[in-house]
Amino acid sequence: LGLLSQSVQGFQPVTSSLSTSSSSLSQQQLALTNYKVAKIALHASLIDPEQEPEKPSVNPTWKKICEINDKFWDYTVNFFYVFMTVGILLNLSGFAYKVDLEDGFTVQTVKERRQELQWQKEMQRYDQEASGMKQKSLLEKVEKNHL
Repeated sequence: LGLLSQSVQGFQPVTSSLSTSSSSLSQQQLALTNYKVAKIALHASLIDPEQEPEKPSVNPTWKKICEINDKFWDYTVNFFYVFMTVGILLNLSGFAYKVDLEDGFTVQTVKERRQELQWQKEMQRYDQEASGMKQKSLLEKVEKNHL
């Protein structure tokens, strides 16, 4: 801000009351001051905010690695955007999808998917009950042997 205010002042007309009888020394000082302010203003006007500052020289190998990394993340993020958009469109259309290592990518109606999930929960519940019964029977056997 100080630099800009000096540059604006440097281009304003001089309205001092210098008479023709002023000493040549004061005129030289005034001219020197105006030159310094104009030089600062000229320097400030050369700064382009849109131009990126010069970067120090970078190792070409490192530059190539950074370029590959940028491309990798660009493709990865775009893939996930497409994947999420397809998932949302499938859900809005009444379909559900599942991705796993055994079956890969499967698409079913929402009703079929809900039934499948319900069956899986029931199977897990029966497995837990069965394992609980086995543990209970083992504990009973251990108690009988100790009595």
